[in-house]
Amino acid sequence: MAQRKFSGMGEEHSTEKRVLRPASDGGDFEEPSGKERTKRAGEKIFLNLASAGCFGDERLLPAVFQELSNTFGTSLTQLGVLALIGSLFQSLAYPLAGAAGDAYYRGRIILFALIGIAATTLLMAIASDYSQLVVYKALNGIAIGMLVPPLQSIVGDLHP
Repeated sequence: MAQRKFSGMGEEHSTEKRVLRPASDGGDFEEPSGKERTKRAGEKIFLNLASAGCFGDERLLPAVFQELSNTFGTSLTQLGVLALIGSLFQSLAYPLAGAAGDAYYRGRIILFALIGIAATTLLMAIASDYSQLVVYKALNGIAIGMLVPPLQSIVGDLHP
C-alpha cells in the first residue's frame, strides 16, 4: 500500500490506512490474519452482488414499460402506479428490516430477502393480469426493503 507522509508542526504523520482488530490477549490492536482478509474480501463481493440485485429492479422496470403496457393493456399511469407501489412497500419495510437486523443475524436476513426478491420477480414474470402484477410488485418491494438496511449496516461494520 502506498504510504504518503506529511509533516506539520515538527512531527511526521502517515496517511496509510490500516485495519486493526482487538488483540486476542486483550492488549493493543493487531493486524488481521490472511484468513480474515480473505473472509472480508468474500464479504465485500457478496455485499456488492446483493446490492446489484437489489437496485437492478429499479432500473429494469421503466425499461420494460412498453412491453408491460402491450401485455396487460395498461396505461403509462397504471405502470407508474405499479412503480409507486413497489417503492412505497419498500420504504415501509425499511424499519422492519432495521429492527430485524438488530435482533437476528444479518446474513440470514440478506439471504431470505434475496430469496424473496427472486421468488417475487418470478411471480411477476408469470402474472396473468394487472392486479396480480400489483400484488407481486408490493411483495417484491417488501423483499427489497428487507435487503437494504442489513446491507448498509454490514458495510458500516466493515468500514468504520
